[in-house]
Amino acid sequence: MLLVLDIGNTQTVCGLYRGKSLLYFKRVETRKILRGLRVILSPKFCHPERSEGSLSSIIMAIHIASVVPSLNVKLKKKLKAQFKTKNIHFLSHRSKLPIKLNVKYPKEVGADRLSNMTAAVKAYRAPVLIIDFGTATTIDYVDSKNRYQGGVIMPGLKTAMDALFQKAEKLKPVPLHFPRTSIGKTTKEQLQIGAILAHVEMVEGMVRRMRKETKTHAKIILTGGWAGLISKHLTLKHIHDPYLTLKGLR
Repeated sequence: MLLVLDIGNTQTVCGLYRGKSLLYFKRVETRKILRGLRVILSPKFCHPERSEGSLSSIIMAIHIASVVPSLNVKLKKKLKAQFKTKNIHFLSHRSKLPIKLNVKYPKEVGADRLSNMTAAVKAYRAPVLIIDFGTATTIDYVDSKNRYQGGVIMPGLKTAMDALFQKAEKLKPVPLHFPRTSIGKTTKEQLQIGAILAHVEMVEGMVRRMRKETKTHAKIILTGGWAGLISKHLTLKHIHDPYLTLKGLR
């Protein structure tokens, strides 16, 4: 079996594969992943009758996409201590990839974005625009020749709102529900419009601009923790693939 870990700034997504079949999927807080095997793996695989030793013996490789470099050394040491496999690989620009990185500084491209692009060109074929809604919202463009031509990084939906609440004393956090109107009658409604509807409009505006600049009608692939909410309200035709990053690590 293959264990894959997508380590983000806020959350880590864990997956367990047997061949191409995803057997298990779980989100945990990134700050908790060093606490051990039982935090990373679900209770399904951690019944009392299944010991940690027997569990570690069935995982033949571990593939990781991490955007938290400060964790990498400690995490690798922890995984080596808990699993029998020595096949622990951190995805990077030096990994064997199905895409060419046609950007100025390839090593700056996040491992999660590399994984997204790897999965997207294999599953959906380029040209593609991959939008990942996480701590940051990123848009990556891969052309018809599988060349990564660059992208966009903007504050994530919740990240932007958290920053606003820290700076504006009178504004308080609100539930992030999609608003029923584009003109709010209360502060709560106005914040929800600003948080979600404005984010949708910003992303759609960037996609249209990028399509025009590249003279393509690139397919749109959504992923990331907030993609489920955004997907319901995006007017542009798209594919929502919540497991895209994990697929790229397979």
